[in-house]
Amino acid sequence: MKRTIAALCLSLLILAPVGGALAQAAPEDDAANMAHSLGRLQDMYTNVDMTVRFQTEMPSSYLGNIADQLQHPTEPILSLGQLIPGATNADPYRIDWEEQGRGIQVPFEYRNRYGARITGNLWAPATGGRHPGIVITTGSIQGYEEMYLWAAQGLAEAGYIVMTYDVQGQGQSETFGHNEDGSLWCNTEGCPGVPFQQEANFVEGTEDALDWFLSKRNPLRARVNEKRLGLAGHSLGAIGVTKVGNSDPRIDAVVSWDGAGGTVDLEPRAPTMWQNADYFFNPTPAFSAPDPDAKNAAHRSFVEAGIDSMQVALYGSTHLEWTYVPYILPASSEGERV
Repeated sequence: MKRTIAALCLSLLILAPVGGALAQAAPEDDAANMAHSLGRLQDMYTNVDMTVRFQTEMPSSYLGNIADQLQHPTEPILSLGQLIPGATNADPYRIDWEEQGRGIQVPFEYRNRYGARITGNLWAPATGGRHPGIVITTGSIQGYEEMYLWAAQGLAEAGYIVMTYDVQGQGQSETFGHNEDGSLWCNTEGCPGVPFQQEANFVEGTEDALDWFLSKRNPLRARVNEKRLGLAGHSLGAIGVTKVGNSDPRIDAVVSWDGAGGTVDLEPRAPTMWQNADYFFNPTPAFSAPDPDAKNAAHRSFVEAGIDSMQVALYGSTHLEWTYVPYILPASSEGERV
């Protein structure tokens, strides 16, 4: 895993401009930068075939979500993906990935520490043998695992066993926990999973996911090389995997997608790559020059501690570069390439 990060870092350095050209170049004006951040939406709206595929898939995907809820009437799913048609749709070009012979997909479910039903998928190379393992934790604000198929499938094709899942309260995972008698559990401090912005959903969620991934309950456990493990996460999920990856000795490397580049209260331990965007959701010009070190604090702390670290910032990018959200919010066309 460490070699993988080193190779990726080297490839990025090879592709980068040499000398001081990047530092000396005049910045693009705001209009050009903002236009760049709309690249994905432009690609989507001008791709007729993709629109047809998306509209064809949406009814079956939504009905499948409803059918799953009907099969588990005592386990309410109150996420946007359950309530709004199309809110958990995947990239229509990735739906038949397994049928194309590109790898193996295995759906699963388990109970987290609060008794909530967690759902997800395993992604594995088509060939046998043991492989490094990676757990991907979604972002918040109703992020769902289908947003990250590009990463899961790409990594599986590259020789990894990958786990994606919906954190409690999002996607197709249950909203509430349960008491020992099976009844829904709430307490005066709020129900686990509601609201969905609780950091524990992503820190504890990653811990529970990793424990399940390395347990005998994982149908692909025999193919996972437990000595080569990594975590990747987006947004609040990036904070979650960064905290878990730097406290759990089982983890060899971490990739943080636009969530943990600023100050993070942890002791550097695992080699980490930090990828960050220019904008949040809305690509608008800043009224004053941004702090050039605002997203470098964690990276600098790792370098000072002697831990391998790399910081990558994408120009004209938004918080959604690392997700696939059909037709709604802006992102450039480069996210998946990184």
